[in-house]
Amino acid sequence: MSAAGPIGTLWSRFRVCGIRQLPTRSRRSRHVVDQRDTTAVPSRWQEWRGGLASCGAEPDPNGIIDRQISRIPVLPSKQHSEETSAPIVVAPYDPSWPAKFESEKQLLARALAEWIAGPIEHVGSTSVPGLAAKPVIDIMVAVESLDASRPAISAAAQAGYIYWPYKADVMHWFCKPSDAHRTHHLHLVPYHSRLWQARLQFRDALRADPKLAEEYAQLKFRLAERHRHDREAYTQSKSGFVQRVLSSIDFAQSEETGKIIWREDETRWIAPISLCFE
Repeated sequence: MSAAGPIGTLWSRFRVCGIRQLPTRSRRSRHVVDQRDTTAVPSRWQEWRGGLASCGAEPDPNGIIDRQISRIPVLPSKQHSEETSAPIVVAPYDPSWPAKFESEKQLLARALAEWIAGPIEHVGSTSVPGLAAKPVIDIMVAVESLDASRPAISAAAQAGYIYWPYKADVMHWFCKPSDAHRTHHLHLVPYHSRLWQARLQFRDALRADPKLAEEYAQLKFRLAERHRHDREAYTQSKSGFVQRVLSSIDFAQSEETGKIIWREDETRWIAPISLCFE
């Protein structure tokens, strides 16, 4: 087996057929079973495995791909997901959140060292002092690219994270320890990408403006009450506020920083990026 681990090996087999994205499912069925459950292989994986054979990939006489697929955390039924996924709860600010981030940062710095291409940042509402938030520590780790960091998916699993291909075109997304009880979200994001810059700028805007932060808190309280069991609707309903804040920021950067320079009038990217702010 390659040093990249099961997912890296499986990915290389997909690339033989020109497949550029792992199979995904509806966001509403995002619950992931315990990683020790290796008995259920979803039909979607079966379809992709069949696609390997249809495009002329090597056969799998020893069942290597089947065993690798079975070790990837899988999804139960939609009904089970809706019953067990963690509800949306917005809590008052907890002064322990920064310390919890620092502790997890040290763990991830060791576990993901091979793929880290920049800083490990505390993002999301728990990173803004005084701001009410879902009590989940959001952590953003800089990587060179999504392709180069794909083997890190298995490394993050060893650190207790469960992967799900949410917004897989812009990041690798994980939760910990389970979908039913979340303490951490992990986002592997290409360094200096638009999502990377937008997350930091949005966080810094809230840190710098207490009135803006309070407006955001009140919005989240209302939406959490309205969409307690619908995370997709909760995120979409916040996107207008996120877009308004991002639209007010000048994202042009100096070449000396190594950051990408965007035209001030280039705002079409803001709408889809705003849907990445859970």
